[in-house]
Amino acid sequence: MTVIVTEGDTEKMAVRLLFPTYIFSRNMLDPNLCENQGYDLEYNQMLIDEIDAMRKRDPKGRSVSNAMAPAEHVAGWQSNDGCESSPIFQKCMNRISRFFADEVLPFHGIHNSNGFRMRAGNSWANINEKGSWNRPHLHNGCWYSGVLYIKADGDEGNFEAIDTVPIPNSTLPKVLIPKVTSSPPLDTLFNSKIVEKPTLELCALKYN
Repeated sequence: MTVIVTEGDTEKMAVRLLFPTYIFSRNMLDPNLCENQGYDLEYNQMLIDEIDAMRKRDPKGRSVSNAMAPAEHVAGWQSNDGCESSPIFQKCMNRISRFFADEVLPFHGIHNSNGFRMRAGNSWANINEKGSWNRPHLHNGCWYSGVLYIKADGDEGNFEAIDTVPIPNSTLPKVLIPKVTSSPPLDTLFNSKIVEKPTLELCALKYN
């Protein structure tokens, strides 16, 4: 991919992107979406209620990347895999698959006629209280991963990522760390080669 930088009508330089990272976002409440592309507030609340119920059934959850702020002593909660098998999440998973088919596959020159379909191999729920967060981590073993921010206050659902190449990682000014503002319910798909550096997120569904 080549980006041409111009000044007026004069070409100043060409920037060639060798290994760009693509991020796709879709607001599931967008009124311009077809019925089978998004969902409504009532269903979004159903997802919130189910994730709260999951936490009550399994208060401990599992410990993976969820962490706590030392002064707060509140660790984030993460469910076990399997949300994709729950009847309540079926509409959500179908919308995620449709999002992938609508945007990601055509962008890479792949069309449904070729027989390609995206299926979430695993998915889980996160709840982070004030002071809890997720450590930077990779989503290995898949092409794309995603996070559906179901509920967040302010900028708590912002998505941040870190380059996996160590040298740029250590020298990149903090102000240049890519950030995607996520107003729930926003679904964000990202290439699994990058290191996800999530900020505070109140309630989210993650998947590979």
